[in-house]
Amino acid sequence: MTEYDLTVLTKAEGDKEAVKDTIAKVGGEVTDERPLGSRPLAYPIKKERAAYFTLLRFKMEPEKVLTLNRELLLSGNLLRHMITTAHARAPVTAGIVEPDRPGRPAPARAEMPTKEVAPEEVVEARSAAARKVKPVKKTKAQEKAETQAAKERQKKIEEELEKILKEE
Repeated sequence: MTEYDLTVLTKAEGDKEAVKDTIAKVGGEVTDERPLGSRPLAYPIKKERAAYFTLLRFKMEPEKVLTLNRELLLSGNLLRHMITTAHARAPVTAGIVEPDRPGRPAPARAEMPTKEVAPEEVVEARSAAARKVKPVKKTKAQEKAETQAAKERQKKIEEELEKILKEE
């Protein structure tokens, strides 16, 4: 069985019990629950301006997750939900929901190696980005002139090749 985290936005606090029942019905087992309380929404969802947030950790076979997702979409008491894979040893929302407090160590973050960039590379990258501008549509006279110039270059190349071949 794989562990998953489920974030649920419901209209009322009691609706989370229906979500737990749905998880059990599909074949999962809720291992941890973290109620986050009612919070205002950034924008109305289904005409609701506030929602009750709950985080659930559960175990389930990976094949059954799509069935659970479908069941949650069909339930009318949910505003939104999101299923993610749980990190193996991290408690539910370790350091994500709770702000860092003085005297408490901040959660460990993966550090990416930094590369110092030479000024020439920056200029080159900027000029490469500037070259990606769409070309301006040419007039027929410009196209004709370019075609003529290309033909003249081709003739010069052929003449030089003939000279080289004659010399050998």
